Amino acid sequence: MNVIDLKKKYDMIITGVIHIGAHHGEDLQNYIDIDVPDMLIFEPLKTNYQDIQDMSETLRANIEGYQMALGSQVGTSTIKNEEVEVDILDNFKSRSGNYNFININAEGSELEVLKGGMIVLNQINYVYFKNNSNVEETDEFLSEYGMERMEDFLYIKTKGETKPAKWIEK
Repeated sequence: MNVIDLKKKYDMIITGVIHIGAHHGEDLQNYIDIDVPDMLIFEPLKTNYQDIQDMSETLRANIEGYQMALGSQVGTSTIKNEEVEVDILDNFKSRSGNYNFININAEGSELEVLKGGMIVLNQINYVYFKNNSNVEETDEFLSEYGMERMEDFLYIKTKGETKPAKWIEK
């Protein structure tokens, strides 16, 4: 299911997207089609990131992109024979974005990515995975942020107060 279908099914109000593991940017047009004004994009692989840069030049959207992976700690990693920089999501606080939706495709490292975004998760209403190999652990982890699994790979904040759509400073 894509973000357009999820938005309709769950009547989501998406104010901004953080897309981690954006591949070649296949979802960017979907975000624009549902009027998402702000996008924060992470893609670690050089050729994939270049494709996203090329595509974003023709799109009418506020797209902020980074060629790097995200995880639970800062460092480097090898992905598909390419050494890549790794940072944590909490280190990216954009003053112009009102992000409340995270889309993660991190090749099995989704939970580690979330652990690196524990401050950011306070403002997130929706987390969507392309796949998730740690479902039970992710259920437990995201429940601490008032989120509940609605479908195999979709979590929605159902409890607690939604934080203001601005980055919460450390």
